Amino acid sequence: QQQHLHIKVTRSLADSLIRSLTHFPICLARHKQRSNRATPLTMKITIIASLLAAALSSVASAASSMSKVSAIAHVHKHPEHHQRFLQDLDELKAELEAWKKSESHEAAKQLGVYAGQDGDFESDGPSEDAARLYLTKQSIAEAQQRNPDAVFSLKSPFTLLLQEEFNEYVARGFGSANTAADAAVVLDDNTDSHNTTTPVAAPVHNVSRELSSGDSVDWSTSKCVAPPQQQGNCGCCWAFAAVASLESANCIKTGKFTKLSEQELTTCAIDDGCGGSFPHVGLNFVKEQSGLSSSAAYPYTNGAYKVAQQCEADASDRVDLDFDVVKVSNAVTSRADIGKDPSYLRDALKQQPVAIGVTAGNPDFKQYNGGVLRECGSTALDHAVFAVGYSVTSRGSTVFKVRNSWGGSWGERGYFRVQSSACRITDYGYYPSMSTTGACFAGAARSADHAVFAVGYSVTSRGSTVFKVRNWWGESWGEQGYFRVQSSACQSSTMATTQNWFS
Repeated sequence: QQQHLHIKVTRSLADSLIRSLTHFPICLARHKQRSNRATPLTMKITIIASLLAAALSSVASAASSMSKVSAIAHVHKHPEHHQRFLQDLDELKAELEAWKKSESHEAAKQLGVYAGQDGDFESDGPSEDAARLYLTKQSIAEAQQRNPDAVFSLKSPFTLLLQEEFNEYVARGFGSANTAADAAVVLDDNTDSHNTTTPVAAPVHNVSRELSSGDSVDWSTSKCVAPPQQQGNCGCCWAFAAVASLESANCIKTGKFTKLSEQELTTCAIDDGCGGSFPHVGLNFVKEQSGLSSSAAYPYTNGAYKVAQQCEADASDRVDLDFDVVKVSNAVTSRADIGKDPSYLRDALKQQPVAIGVTAGNPDFKQYNGGVLRECGSTALDHAVFAVGYSVTSRGSTVFKVRNSWGGSWGERGYFRVQSSACRITDYGYYPSMSTTGACFAGAARSADHAVFAVGYSVTSRGSTVFKVRNWWGESWGEQGYFRVQSSACQSSTMATTQNWFS
């Protein structure tokens, strides 16, 4: 065991040194960019020394954690668990082999969270992997008790992680604030203090659905939301949430979806985008440079690394974006605000999808497989995600639909649903406002010049009217041939006289 630990520490040292040396040119390049002069030799030496010190520190920390984090040791501490573990060992081995053949195992390797380093069983005794699986099954039972309307299973890329390892993986991607008050201070520093604007878009619906009564939205059925993404081993959930909100806003404005670059935000917006930040920081970065590279021009490649690579964005490949950063108005400003009125996020979602925060460092998220989360086993906002819709139940409670960045093998094909009062889902929210009120699109005519077919309308909770209209340009245009427009925009106010047909 000591020899095995020595090998692990040696590998960790090598990995840390490689990451440090890889990161050195990035620091150097950024210093040159900011100072416009060559880096003095003494500064180079100082930077190298600092990086090596950090690497050695991380190795010491890794060695310490390796000696502490042992599933078998944890099981042995509790006689009742130890006895049952031995009784269930054959079953655990079979379940473990099945998991290793599943897409969850492949996703775990992509995320960089596969904890079964050797992966082999000792024929005459219990294995570390089997002990990890046993502890995960115990946590599934506890999560199921807390959330009877959700489903938890071994079908997760995080199945072989201990809970503390999963919590660490989650937490490194979302800033550094662990309390509502801390988060509020960070959030207000660099962001406009707008409230949510008057919604300019009603819920997305398929043509076959009946007119909305304003009690549900699902943007994931539209072309303006990309499939669930995979952030990998880089702590950049904040970048994925920010980019997703920009993609959707731009698509809603232009009628065309363009995949944007998470890689540019991760490598260019801050010094180490894999070390965590907030979606609004990414939005402000894009706002300041008036655009972002497309994913085709600058694809995401940082998933295999825990440290952001060097920024290689090319301004000539930038998609022009003009917007304001808007905060959902009930975003937390004090502890007393936690879990308050979900109507603000609902109203924002009627307009467009929103980048939000959630408490994800808990067993409920670790092994979530479907259904509605009504309670989370933690309280710290530690993960950035992308709200795409909501529904209101017959009893009046709100359930939000949210896209994660852990790939399609987690949750409900990469999504999860959560009750508005759970997991602090309404405590942090930002989106880019690209409103075109008064002109359908930039450069559009201000006088009526096209005949269309109004088929319905909805009234938001703030009292504004949004019309649903069929066009004649085929299903490949707009929302399967339809569009939605606020009553004050695009000379559509004359349609107000049709409201009595739907009374």
